[in-house]
Formats: sequence, structure tokens, C-alpha cells
Amino acid sequence: MFVRFLTDNFPLILTLMVTLSLLVGVELLLDLGDETAFTVFYIDIFVFIFFVYQITRAFFGAAITYDREKSWHSVRGYLKDVFAPARLVNSVFAFVCVYCVVSSFCIVKSLIAEINPYQFDPLFSEIDRIIHFGRYPHEYFEALLDNKAFIYFLDRLYISWYLAIYIFIAAQMYRDVDAPGRMHAIVAFCLCWSLLGNVAAIGLSSVGPIFWDLYVDAPNPYAVQLQTLNAVHQQMPLLRDIAYDALITLETNDVRVDINAPSAMPSIHIALSALFVFYAFQYCRVLFVPAIVYLILIQIASFVLGWHYALDGYVSIILMYLIWRGVGALLGKISPPVSAPTSA
Repeated sequence: MFVRFLTDNFPLILTLMVTLSLLVGVELLLDLGDETAFTVFYIDIFVFIFFVYQITRAFFGAAITYDREKSWHSVRGYLKDVFAPARLVNSVFAFVCVYCVVSSFCIVKSLIAEINPYQFDPLFSEIDRIIHFGRYPHEYFEALLDNKAFIYFLDRLYISWYLAIYIFIAAQMYRDVDAPGRMHAIVAFCLCWSLLGNVAAIGLSSVGPIFWDLYVDAPNPYAVQLQTLNAVHQQMPLLRDIAYDALITLETNDVRVDINAPSAMPSIHIALSALFVFYAFQYCRVLFVPAIVYLILIQIASFVLGWHYALDGYVSIILMYLIWRGVGALLGKISPPVSAPTSA
């Protein structure tokens, strides 16, 4: 039983070791001592969605089974499978791994400026202007920046990303351990936070347009954009500004190790939205087009709202693709290939 558990979850165990090694390395580098503590901020959300998904899946699955079979015996069989001990053990272990990875991400992200002070914003901003034919990306949406309905839509859509990723990973965690795409999705999800959200973010230390005035000692090319968005916020409160204030509070308080901090390159929002696309293309084609549309909208929202340079998104998609392909190659070497369906 234990050997089977180790075999089934070996890729996740390796991923967890990589993440914890990164966290220990940062602790030793900065001599954090006992300042590091896992935040409970994310676990509350994970627990809530994990169990809501589990109960909802069981309820609707039981209803569909009864409607199809017209037999309570079939319903009992279905529920017995849903709550099978082996499935629960593997799901809980996946949950623990994801929680540790996201918590580690928060800790390390809060220390980015201490490890490598923010310095690349002017460079990324200039590259952004050059690759978009001499204009900043948000300037192509200039006519819509003061459109309250448009900005409100992007603002809510951008925040909806948090719910989307939680539902996605909760669904993957509770699938059968050998279900096509499950391990591929979970390992790629975890490595995105560790390798992109921490390692790459430290190397490419930057804050994004929204924080330009606070961290960049250079004229702000996004001043008009930010003033326009602030004017919209005065008429219609934006979650963007609430999140901005929260990040500034976390960055300026007396707590050395916190749960978050500014970081622009690469964008985890874009990287995980791209993960949806790669997953859908390989394992669930019916969701492929919706995933692409969602990725495009999140990319637009990221620079129109001032959180990111468009360049952040392009780099994030490329890096996430490399992680996706790398994880797929690794899983192909340590486990037998599984033929993937082309629809849900």
C-alpha cells in the first residue's frame, strides 16, 4: 500500500522537494531564523473550495447516476468510489503539496526585493514599447481607459482568475491518481509557482507600471494611464485599487516575511492561464477555445489595469510552455504513457 502510494505520487514528491529546497536556500541566504511561517491565508480558501468541490461533485454525480440507472444501489456504488480511501489519501497528499508550494511561494515572493532589488522596470518598459511598434500596449486601448464598463469588466475578470485556478487545481487533486492529465497538471501548476513565481521573479526583479512611482527613479510613461484608472476608481470602486493598497501595506509594514509583495516579471496570472490552454489542448479539447479566450482577456487586463507589461505575459507563456513540455517528458520517462481523450 505504501509502496503504491510512493509510486503513484513520486512526481509530486520530487516537486515538493524542489520547492522546499528553494525555501531552505532562501532561509539560509537571508538568515531568516524563525521568521518564516506558513501563512494560513491560502489554506482557508483551498480547504473551502476543495471540500465544496468534493461535496458538489458527489451530489451531482449521485443525481446523474440515479437518473441514468434508476437504482439506489448504483448511487451507493458511485459514492463508494468517490469516497474510496485510496482516492482520499492521494487527494489529501496532493492538497498538502499544493499548499506547501503556494505557501513557500508567498514567503519567497515577499523577500524578492531583499534578495535582488527591483531594477528591470525601465528595461522591460522600453522593450514593451519597441515590440509594439513604438507605442506602449495600453495606448492601443486609450479610447477605452475611461470607459467604466470596460474597466469594471477587466477588473472583475482579473480577480476571477483566483477562483478559476482554485477550482482547476481542486478538480485535479480529487481525480483518480492515474486519470489522464492529473499528475501533469498538478506538477506543472506547482512548478509554475516555484520556478516562475520565485526563481524567475528574483532574477527578473520588477514591479510593473502600477508601482512605477514608488520604485522607479525615472519619468513615469504610465502616468496618464494610472490617473485615468484612478478617476474611474473614484466613480466605481475597483478591486485593483484595493489589492494595490493591500500590497503596499504588506511591503511597508514591519514584518520581514509576509504573504505577498510586488512582482511583475513573469506573470503568474498569465502563466497559469496559459496552463489552462495547454491542458485543454492535450486532455480536454472542448475547453480549448474558451481557455484561449480567457488567456487573451487576462493578458489584456494585465497591462490595461497596469499590473504588468505586456512583455511579462509573452515571456510567461513561453516559460509555462517549457514547464508543461518538461513535465510531460519527465512523466513519460517515469510512468507509462496514457492515451488522452479529445473531449471532456
